[in-house]
Amino acid sequence: MSVAWVGKRFDPLWAVSGEVALVLGLLLFAALWLPIVVWQYRRYGATNLRRLLGAAAVSVYGMALISYTLLPLPASDAAACRRATHGPQLVPFLWIAQARDLHEGVFATLTSRTVLQVAFNVVLFVPWGVLLRGYLGRSLLTATLTGGAASLLIELTQGTAIWGAYSCTFRLADVDDLIANTAGALLGALIAPAVMRWMPGGGQLAQARLDPRPVTLRRRYASMLLDAVAAIVLQGAVLLVLRLALIGGGIEPTSTTDYVISLVGAIVSTLLVFVIPAVRGQGSFGLGVVYLAPRWPDGRGGAGRSLLRASVVGLPWLLSYAVPGPWTDGLLIVAVVASVLSVLPSGGARGLSCRVAGCELADQRAPEPGTAQAESVRA
Repeated sequence: MSVAWVGKRFDPLWAVSGEVALVLGLLLFAALWLPIVVWQYRRYGATNLRRLLGAAAVSVYGMALISYTLLPLPASDAAACRRATHGPQLVPFLWIAQARDLHEGVFATLTSRTVLQVAFNVVLFVPWGVLLRGYLGRSLLTATLTGGAASLLIELTQGTAIWGAYSCTFRLADVDDLIANTAGALLGALIAPAVMRWMPGGGQLAQARLDPRPVTLRRRYASMLLDAVAAIVLQGAVLLVLRLALIGGGIEPTSTTDYVISLVGAIVSTLLVFVIPAVRGQGSFGLGVVYLAPRWPDGRGGAGRSLLRASVVGLPWLLSYAVPGPWTDGLLIVAVVASVLSVLPSGGARGLSCRVAGCELADQRAPEPGTAQAESVRA
């Protein structure tokens, strides 16, 4: 089958829609990475690479549904009306008669654009059934019905010109698309057990959620990355909220208001990521997520030492906003780089912060030495 043969039957925009879906899907997954990782640790006790790949697949597929069914959008209402289609098409299986009437011979009919369009609509929803049943663990019926419901929503969106956003329908709402999409969801749900055998079930992983795990470099670096992402996200969220509040109140931003807003964001992020978790004995937000916590061999930990450990990076982070300038930015960079590099040679992935505070890192689910629970486990 030559490329020219395929090109005559498929719109080049389909390839563009695929590229858009891949890029936007990966960006969506990156934006959702933090809550996904937090969810996995809370639900399963650890991250699972295969289920992370499944989440990435869901993100890309979700963008594919949007890009293939709605994009490209007309630049204006007039452009939408120039592309206006007749519809809606409410006659079930009309495509069969159209393919038969327009083409002579079995091969010409089966390879016609009409038939290939229907086949594409089936294939488009096969991943829906596979992901709903094989990844999310839903039933065959649920995967099929939700696929049909999603397709119905898409057809209504097309048939109403994106719910009145345009005055003309530039995409055809077709009952045959609804039937083909639902059939694709059913097909995907039927093959899901075979296709997704490599994917561990969420319930299976959750059974070992509270089992202690070794303190590894991967978990330590994951905690650092979680701290960094959480601090940046919180900082950005506070900035956005306060700037919108100023705009809503008719206050014109100045260098002073910008400084105050940045400082408030830094204070909030420092409290939530470093200070409060340290006082609670979790070390930091990231350490708490991955079930790691600082412990002191001499038993003399407490809030003071916990805050000292958290201040190794938390204090430079706060100072970079409280006293903006090259030296505070440099101090933050040095603290981050030293913390990252110091984990490699240290036993138990201690790193710089625990060296300063005299602590070790342990799994939160493991009983502390000397306790009755630890003695019972040893016995």
